[in-house]
Amino acid sequence: MSVEGPRAASLKSAFLNFGWILSGRGVAAVLSLVYLGIITRTLGPEGFGQFALVSSTAQTITAIVGFQTWQIIVTYGMKHLRDRDRPALARLLKGVLTLDATAAIVGALFAVAAVFLLGPRLGWPLELRPYALGFCLISLIAVRSTPVGILRLHDRFAVASVADATTSIVRLIGVLIALFFSPNVQGFLMAWIAAEFVASATVWSFAQSSIRGLPWREGKLSLKRLRRENEGVIRFAGATNASQTFNLVGKQLPVLLVGFFSTAAQAGGFRLAHQLGRAGMQLSQLISRALLPELVRSRTMSDGPQHLRSLLKRTVRGSLIGGALMLAILFFAGKVLLGLVAGPAFLPMYPLLLLLGTAAVIDLVGVSFEPALIATGKAGLAFRIQLFVTLVLIAAMVLLLPSQGATGAGFALLISSSLGFLLKGVASLRAVWRNDPVVAEPDEASDEALS
Repeated sequence: MSVEGPRAASLKSAFLNFGWILSGRGVAAVLSLVYLGIITRTLGPEGFGQFALVSSTAQTITAIVGFQTWQIIVTYGMKHLRDRDRPALARLLKGVLTLDATAAIVGALFAVAAVFLLGPRLGWPLELRPYALGFCLISLIAVRSTPVGILRLHDRFAVASVADATTSIVRLIGVLIALFFSPNVQGFLMAWIAAEFVASATVWSFAQSSIRGLPWREGKLSLKRLRRENEGVIRFAGATNASQTFNLVGKQLPVLLVGFFSTAAQAGGFRLAHQLGRAGMQLSQLISRALLPELVRSRTMSDGPQHLRSLLKRTVRGSLIGGALMLAILFFAGKVLLGLVAGPAFLPMYPLLLLLGTAAVIDLVGVSFEPALIATGKAGLAFRIQLFVTLVLIAAMVLLLPSQGATGAGFALLISSSLGFLLKGVASLRAVWRNDPVVAEPDEASDEALS
C-alpha cells in the first residue's frame, strides 16, 4: 500500500491537524459533562472524592513510568519517512514498543505499592482497592502514545481523533449501565476500565494499516544501531519523558495531596473544579500535539528558519485570542456551568474553579513554547524548566495546603503555571530567534513512498 511522500510544513496543516484532534475531543468534552454530572450527583462529594483519588493515582503512575513515545516517533520517524528508510523506521518503532512494555511492568509494581500503602491513608475501603488496582493496571496496558504517534507521523489526524471520541462514548455507556445496576464507585471505575481498553484497541487497529509491510524481521533490535540511526534518541526520550512526567504529575499530584492532607470530599471538589477549569489546558495540549509535527517538518524538511519563526509567532497570537475567550467564559459562565454539571452541593468550589481555570488559560497562551523547544533540539532545557516548575508547585502546595486546604492547592497551581509560562517563553524565543535551527538538506530520495 503506498502513501504520499513527506510534505513541507505549514500553519494551515497545523490548524487542520488541530481541527481533527478537536473534533474528537469536542465530542469527548460534551459527553464528559454528561457523565461527570451523573457521577457527581450519584456519588456526592465523598464518593466522587474516592473516585477522583483512584483516577489520579492511576494517571500519576502512568505519567511517571510512561514515555511520550509519540514525540519520539514524530521527531525521529520524520527523517526516516523523508529518506524512505523503511528498516530504520521499523527499528525505531520496535524500540518505542520496548519502552512501552518496560514502563507497564515497572508501573505495575508502583500500582501495587500505591494501592496497598496509600489506599488506607486516602480512605479507600477494602472492597474498593482491587478495583483501584485493576484501573491502574489497565491504564498502564492501554497507553495509546505509540499508535497515536504512528498516525500523526503519517498525517492521519482524522483517524486518531476517533479514539478520543471512542473513549468518551464508551465511558458514557458504561456510566449509564452502572447507574442502573451498580451506582457506586466500583461500578463507575469499571466503566472507565472498559473505555480505556476499547479506545486502545480502536487506535491500534487504525495504526496497523500505516505500518503494514514494514520489514520487522530485518535485523535484530540493537541499542547501538538504534542510537546510530537516531542521533540523540536516548537523551531525547529521557528528556521528553521527564518533562512530560513532571508536567502531568503536576496536574494530578495536587488531587492526591489534597486527599492526603485533607479529606476525600475536598479532593473530589478539587478534582471537579480542576476538570472543568482545565478545559483550557486540554485545548493547549491539543494545539501542542497538532503543532509539534509541523515544527519538526519545518526543521527537518526544506523550510528555512524564518518559516519556523513565522509558525511560532502566528500560533502565539492565536493562543492569546483563545485564552481571552476562555477567561471570559470562565468568569461569566463558570458558576452556572458548575451548578448545571455537579449540582448545588459543589457550588462552594466556584472560587477554586476560577483559580484553576486561570492557571489553565495561562497554559493555553504558552502552548507553543515547549513544542518549539523540542523542535529546535532543546528538549533537555524544556525538561529542566519543567522540573523546576514542578518542584516549586510541590513546595507551594506543602506550604499552603495545611492552612488553606484545596484553595491553597489552587493558588499553588496558579503560581507554577505563571512561572512555567515565563521561563518557557523566554527560552523558546531565544532558541528560535537567536539560534538558527538546523535545517536538513532538501530531500533527494526517489519518489517511491513508504508502504
